Amino acid sequence: ADEPSRIQALGRVQVSTLCVSGDLVAAGGFLGELVVKRLSGLPSPAGRIPAGGPGPAPGLRGHGGERRFVMADDALWGAGGADAAGTRSGTGGFPGPGAAVRGPMGHLRGGGALLYCGRITSSDNGITNGLEIFSDRVHGTVIMCANNDQKLRLFAAALGEGTLRPLAQWPFDWAVNYATVRPESHLAAVVGDDPATLLTDVHNGTIIARLHGHQDYSFAAAWHPGGVLLATGNQDTTTLLWDVRKTNEPLTRLAGRMGAIRSLRFSPDGRFLAMSEPADFVHIYDVASGFQDCQEHDFFGEIAGIAFSPDSSSLFVGISDLTYASLMQLERQRCEW
Repeated sequence: ADEPSRIQALGRVQVSTLCVSGDLVAAGGFLGELVVKRLSGLPSPAGRIPAGGPGPAPGLRGHGGERRFVMADDALWGAGGADAAGTRSGTGGFPGPGAAVRGPMGHLRGGGALLYCGRITSSDNGITNGLEIFSDRVHGTVIMCANNDQKLRLFAAALGEGTLRPLAQWPFDWAVNYATVRPESHLAAVVGDDPATLLTDVHNGTIIARLHGHQDYSFAAAWHPGGVLLATGNQDTTTLLWDVRKTNEPLTRLAGRMGAIRSLRFSPDGRFLAMSEPADFVHIYDVASGFQDCQEHDFFGEIAGIAFSPDSSSLFVGISDLTYASLMQLERQRCEW
């Protein structure tokens, strides 16, 4: 019953999580849905959208040194969401948990190919909590799904194949909130409704190590591009940094201000770690300073997610708040010190 099946009339999907990598975009839903589309053939963006309309005025607090990320000149305030085709919607606002994906099988507006559109679990508690797209030496492009039904699922999305191919399904003792694969490896950090982080071989499901240090459930994890450092975010309002060569204790603990740590991202160049709370606060740590230098961005609104640009020059913050819905862009200062 848990095998993926393409449902011809999936209907409306409330998006719970979203992931984009290369020419693939994957969206997960609150009922265990998975929608995957290849973006090849989509037209290039017409250009950057100028600022227009009200939005939150973020405050900046730096600890040691100048501010490293500042508000972009063309920040996208109330610039509209995106539908499953990647086209812009005219309603304004950033697509949050209530965003919908619509479209018939095999075709969505804007071009590209729909690889999969269906439920990957029959569980009534099968929310798709997290998605990651990564490159595997054996299977090529792989989509990894973390679900509330206590399972981690992997699908191949190789070029030339018109649909997803199931690879593996690994059970856990608790709801899986997120999983992320170590660069150039098949070792995943799996976090969920348990204080421990499990380092798991995604090829065979073997648990390699258990990382203990958090006091509550975990929601986020991120690998440094170098593959040695791992960050885990927890409901205990902290992020723990781990050297995976020595897993008996964390290297350091980074504290949030008010809420759980819901999203973590290292910049692609490895210089910064971005850490977001459920609302109002994003913290940016300088890795080169040993995480001693922190810049805090304080604004109004619930946070849907964070992401660095591929060249590490910008940090994007999705704000799903009903009042301040927007996409905030922070640009890295050119000067280094």
